[in-house]
Amino acid sequence: MASFVKMLTESDANHNLTVPCSILPHVNGGDGGELRAMDDHTGIIYEFFLSTNINISSLSSSSNGKQKQFYKKPILQSQGWLEFVKDKLLQVGDTIYFWKDDDGLFRIEALLLNSMAKDSNEFVD
Repeated sequence: MASFVKMLTESDANHNLTVPCSILPHVNGGDGGELRAMDDHTGIIYEFFLSTNINISSLSSSSNGKQKQFYKKPILQSQGWLEFVKDKLLQVGDTIYFWKDDDGLFRIEALLLNSMAKDSNEFVD
């Protein structure tokens, strides 16, 4: 089952959501695309768009200094993602839980740490 938990950064809360590479094989064979996820509490289906940026990292090599390695960096684009952020009143420091259930349906849940829910540590619905 594909899943991840992430505490939101400023970029996540205000622009787009960077997600772990491990989620890629579960969306359109690794190429990204439309990703529908159900809010686990309300049942509302959110439509996200997962794209991949090509990132470059440097690896040390004993023979020639540095080698470049290319990899895909998956991102939930702002359209759809920011709708979820607004609906849930998410802020920097809040946490989301995202997973694919046994029936193949993606689900998403939000835990607010910057609100009244902070004291109770309850997921918002």
